[in-house]
Amino acid sequence: MNKSVALLVMIALTLFRLPAQDMNRVTTDPKTGTDMLIGYCNRDGLSEGSFGEWFKPEYEKYQVDHVVLNNLNQDLFQICEITVVLGTWCSDSQREIPRFIKIVDELGFESNAINMICVDRSKKTDTDSLQNLQIDRVPVIIFYVQGKELGRITETPQVTLEADMVQIFSH
Repeated sequence: MNKSVALLVMIALTLFRLPAQDMNRVTTDPKTGTDMLIGYCNRDGLSEGSFGEWFKPEYEKYQVDHVVLNNLNQDLFQICEITVVLGTWCSDSQREIPRFIKIVDELGFESNAINMICVDRSKKTDTDSLQNLQIDRVPVIIFYVQGKELGRITETPQVTLEADMVQIFSH
């Protein structure tokens, strides 16, 4: 299957799946009394309301390292599937997820095709979407190719997001 067909299939599956889910559901963080997202979310949910107060500035100010990204296996990256687990209450998520979205935007990857799941402070959600993911810290960015986990970035990158992605896609 060529890249274009694979991308269309993935986007179609994502679009058909999303309406059935409760997308961008806001709840109250019992620890702080502030809003947090729980369950499935997308870029729109992260860009709106109080979440946009941290998402937009971090996205805008981040400078993508194009020199490092030139070493990314684009063919493999463009056919991957990505699951992101984050907490909108988590400072690491507030820093890394806008940066990651900017990177995938610059790579031409459809950020709305990324499966994003928001968790509460106990790393739980109200869906069964976390089964078998082994989440103990957030954010977690998991890359899959043909249903097999290729690698993940947990909490903070080992080097940078770009360098870690190059390493993951070099296997």
